[in-house]
Amino acid sequence: MLHLLTGGTGFLGSHLLASLLDRGESVAVLYRGEHDRARERLEHALRATDLGSVLPAPIPGVLRMVPGDVTRPQLGMDRETYRELGQEVTVVWHSAGCIQMASAPELLHTVNVQGTEHVLQFAAAAAHRPRVLHVSTAYVAGGLLEGTVTEDHLSDRHGFLNRYEESKYQGEQAIHRFAQEHGLPATIVRPSVLVTDSLRPAEAPAHPFASAQQRLSRLARRDPTRLIPGTLPGGRVHALLPGHPDATMNIVQVEYAADAIVHLARQPATQLVDTFHVTHPTSTPLRRVLDAMEEICPWLQMFIVPEDHQETAGTIEQILTQIAMGAMPHARLCRSYARTRTDAAVNTFLAPPTVLDTGYLRASLGLGTALPAPA
Repeated sequence: MLHLLTGGTGFLGSHLLASLLDRGESVAVLYRGEHDRARERLEHALRATDLGSVLPAPIPGVLRMVPGDVTRPQLGMDRETYRELGQEVTVVWHSAGCIQMASAPELLHTVNVQGTEHVLQFAAAAAHRPRVLHVSTAYVAGGLLEGTVTEDHLSDRHGFLNRYEESKYQGEQAIHRFAQEHGLPATIVRPSVLVTDSLRPAEAPAHPFASAQQRLSRLARRDPTRLIPGTLPGGRVHALLPGHPDATMNIVQVEYAADAIVHLARQPATQLVDTFHVTHPTSTPLRRVLDAMEEICPWLQMFIVPEDHQETAGTIEQILTQIAMGAMPHARLCRSYARTRTDAAVNTFLAPPTVLDTGYLRASLGLGTALPAPA
C-alpha cells in the first residue's frame, strides 16, 4: 500500500506524514521546487513533530519524494511518472492548500479549487481506485454565525466571510462531484484552527498563532508615541475589533488532529463522501486569545466592539488590530461544530483534547524559549 500525500511539508501535513510513518505506512510526498531544498524543508517539518527524533527523512523504501505541483495538470509530472505513480498509489491524502485568508482570489482558486481537481483527476486515473482523504476546514461553514454546524452542512446560503472559505467550499463541492461521477469513496476532514504548544525550530512550518506572534513582536518593537500622535509614554493604545463580545474560536491541538485524521482514514466508508469535524469539543473565548496576545505587545490593548460602532471605522486603532492579528473576520462567530461521527470513530482510540487554558495559549504564541536551530 502506497499513500500519496500533498502538503507534506506544511504544518498539518508534516504531522500526518509523521503519524503515517509511525504506523509503518509507505508514503510518497509530492514536493515543489529544487529537490535538495525540498528535502531540507521536509526534514525540518518532521523534526518539529512529536516523532521527529526517530523519523529521519527520507526513509528508503518507506518515504519517497516525488516532484510535482497540484496547481498544474497531471500534477506537473511527465506522462510516464504520472502513469507509474498511478499504478502504485492506493490512498490519496490531499493536504496541500493556500491557507492565507488575505491571499488574492485568483491564487486561492488556483490552489484550493483547481489543485483539488487535479488531485482528483489523478485518483480517477489511478489503477487501484484509491480512496481520497481531503483536508478542508471547519470554516467552510462561512457566514453561519450562530448555532451548531453539522458535519453534513455544505451550503453557500449564508455567504462567506472571505474568499478562503469560499475556495474551500468549492473544493468540497469538487469532492462530491468526483465521488458521484466515479463511484469512489472520499473522506473530508474539517479541522479548525490548528496550534501547538511545542517548542519548534525556526525552520519548521508555522501555525496560525506563530504568524500572529511574529506580527505582534514586530509591532511591540515600535514606539507607540511615534506611531500614534498623542500617545503618552508608558501608555496603551486601544485597538478596536468589530465583532461579538461572546465570540469564540475553535482551536485544536495539531497533534490530536493528526492522530484523529489518520484514525478516520481507516474507517470503512458509510457513504460516498464521509465528512468529519476535527475540532475541539469546547471552543475558546476570543477574549482569552486576545489576553494572551496582548502579553506580546504590552502597549497594545484590544477590545471587541459591536459591529455598528461606527466611530471606529478607519481609525488607526483598527489598522493596528489588523496588523497585530491579520485578517480577523471570525470575531463575529458564536457557533459550535457537531462531532457526532468524529466522536463515534475516534473516542475509543483517542482521549479528548485538553482544554486550551491561558497557559497553553501563551505557549502556543511562543511566550517561552524557542528551540535553537539545528547545527
